[in-house]
Amino acid sequence: MNTDFVSFLKVLNDEQRKSLYTFDQTNKAVFKMMDKKTKLVVMRLLHLEHIQYNPRLSKFVSIDDFGTLLSIGLLESVQLDQNEYLISLDSNFRTSILDHLYDVSQIDNVELGIDSGLLEEYYQEKWENIILYLMGEDIRIPSNVKDILVFAKIYDENGLTKEGVKYLLLNDTQKLWLLMKSYVELKFTTINPIEIMRILMEICYIPIGQKRCINNESEAYHKLYYQLSELGLIYIENDYFTSTPLALKLSYRKGVDDVSHTGFIVVESNYQVYAYTSSDAHFRILNMITTVELRLPNMIICKLTRQSIKNAIQVGLSCNEVIRYLESNLHTTMNSLSEIYEQVFDQLRLWEKERNRITYESGILYELQSEHIFNLIIECASDLNAILWCNYDKMMLFVKEEAHPKIRTFVRDMRNKNKS
Repeated sequence: MNTDFVSFLKVLNDEQRKSLYTFDQTNKAVFKMMDKKTKLVVMRLLHLEHIQYNPRLSKFVSIDDFGTLLSIGLLESVQLDQNEYLISLDSNFRTSILDHLYDVSQIDNVELGIDSGLLEEYYQEKWENIILYLMGEDIRIPSNVKDILVFAKIYDENGLTKEGVKYLLLNDTQKLWLLMKSYVELKFTTINPIEIMRILMEICYIPIGQKRCINNESEAYHKLYYQLSELGLIYIENDYFTSTPLALKLSYRKGVDDVSHTGFIVVESNYQVYAYTSSDAHFRILNMITTVELRLPNMIICKLTRQSIKNAIQVGLSCNEVIRYLESNLHTTMNSLSEIYEQVFDQLRLWEKERNRITYESGILYELQSEHIFNLIIECASDLNAILWCNYDKMMLFVKEEAHPKIRTFVRDMRNKNKS
């Protein structure tokens, strides 16, 4: 499941990635979403045409540290000897990041004059409707969005799928990239997929409130921008559009942008959960993984219980998915109280293990009278690795269902041999 831009890049071929790296917005987004270790490697390579990697250099940097860069086609590597490589960054990426770091390029834009609060409400309403539609509410959403949800196997004629249940608990960035991948593959427009990715990277770097004119764009581009507005990524007014706060989440990476992420959930040591939200979508999701006790205009009071975890597992969720949802939405006040919610999460895992103590296997039960035949059948079943349970005193044996024909043939051959 490709749920971020870096994961998406890994499945593209070299030619497609090369095309993407000719755009500044793509390069900035890739650099932003790298982990700290990979960023450090990039910073070391930026001012060098290439480096000669050999065993002496391995004391300072491992070849494994280049793994992410190699997997997304940002490194060119030529083997000179058995343990010696010539390594260089993609030239377009290198130039773009240098320009970005030294602020060479400037963007001249005009303020649109739209309040950021209005843009926030706009995208939240769009996404609220999508989530509520997935959960069975009688809400109209654009046909294009429905097609994307079906193609992504999130929704079908019977309603929410098992993959769709897991989708609900993803964070906004993961939800977005899963839909964007399906959007590109569906080929809604005649625009090249690489160009679509470039536009996505562009809108996630347009400051909120700054406008882009689409008056001179072709009909295909107008259609693309309109479809992006249906997902809440941009807000269109007359012949201009501006990015919404949702678009900024396209380049969000956990651990990098967490400072600005406030969250809305507080978890207490007595398994009580307080969600500071008025969202109907949040209410429906929490109702799926907790026992809701009270709903106020701006707060939901609920509790994590053995039964609520059991119910979540029955609809196709795992305990770890529930924990990840709670962790990704924890209020910032919980940052200094990690020992509290970690204890709660440990208990959730124990409740899940309670349910997994019993496993069900279909098979065939043998109840025999002859000890000799019983021992021969055990030997045959053992060779087939088919024994699920055995009681020697009662001469009873339970074997895997698929092994029954072979065991039956073995018994028949054995009896025929004794008759002859």
